[in-house]
Order: sequence, then C-alpha cells, then structure tokens
Amino acid sequence: MKTLERLVDRFVRDDTLIKYPLNENQHAFMAGKSTDTGLHVLVGKIEKALYNKEYALSAFLDIEGAFNNASTDSLLNVLRSKRVSNTIIRWINSMLSSRIARAISGEMNLEVHLLRGFPGPQGGVLSALMWILVADELLYSLNSVKYFAQ
Repeated sequence: MKTLERLVDRFVRDDTLIKYPLNENQHAFMAGKSTDTGLHVLVGKIEKALYNKEYALSAFLDIEGAFNNASTDSLLNVLRSKRVSNTIIRWINSMLSSRIARAISGEMNLEVHLLRGFPGPQGGVLSALMWILVADELLYSLNSVKYFAQ
C-alpha cells in the first residue's frame, strides 16, 4: 500500500501541483521550505513595516489535531478544484472512508469506522500531502480577503 501511496503522492505533486501550484505562503511539508522559512518571511514583513513606520499585525494558528480532525470532504473539494484525476480522487476517498480502528482487550472487541482525519504522518505516506492541500485552501481563502500583505 505504501508504494501505491508514494505513486499517488508523486503524481499529484508532479502532475497537478505544477499546473495548479500551492499558495506561496505554504511552508509545511514543502521541499526547500520549513517553519524557519515561514518565520523568515514573517520577520522580513515586520522589519519592512517598522522601517516604513507602519503597523504590522500577525496571528499564529496552531491547529490541534490537524491530521486527526480534517474532513474528507474538505480534501476531496480541494482535489476537485485542482483538477486531480477522478480516479485518484475516488481512490483517496475509498482509502479514507473505509478505515476501521480496532481494539481488543481480553474478550472485548471494539470496532469504530473512522469518519475524519488522515492517517498520521508517521503511518501514512499521503498524510502530509493531504494536509497541505487542505491548509492550502485556507491560505487561498485568507489571500482572497487580503489577510496577507504582499
């Protein structure tokens, strides 16, 4: 399964994200970018505002349980908007909607169908890609109402 996930990841990154790139403010899980590069951009904007005797306002958002609480629908909507192949979208939907968590303790068995979230970053090859696609939609929404200074 991990090999297929790697192929899907590579396909979406190479085929789709080249045609429909991620927001320039996206730094998470991106090659050549990191928290440090995001902070560097932010500090540059603050320094520019100070130099020009302007105000700078910043907000930090820490999304607790981001991987566990993201909705499948939000991901599928982003995949459709980026014109990812319907075959890939159906496969990802099937993978996410057919997950079952099982716990066994003695004679007690518990099964729960998981309706939200993505496989954890340590366990799912596609988790990082899924999260940056969902977060990317948020970044574009914030840009559309001018939350990011250019």
